[in-house]
Amino acid sequence: MNEREISALTSSIAMSNGTAVLDVTTLPTITFTGEDALRITIKVTPESTAAITGRAALSTLVKIQRELHERGEDRFVIVEYETPKEAEGAGS
Repeated sequence: MNEREISALTSSIAMSNGTAVLDVTTLPTITFTGEDALRITIKVTPESTAAITGRAALSTLVKIQRELHERGEDRFVIVEYETPKEAEGAGS
């Protein structure tokens, strides 16, 4: 899968669990053991952060990992969320 396909799939899954998604970015990375990994960052509205808890958050993570694996993505998937304000802070 290419970056655009991964982003679209991730966005669709997150939105199906009640998260208002603004953007999804992907970045190749490695795990602490040196294995290839894929970092997915889901940028969400500040108001939707309340939906990213408990069962809904776990469901989103499991669905993303399962769907990517079923489509041939073998890298370990790291999913993180950020709001626009958090993204601005990370860029400074």
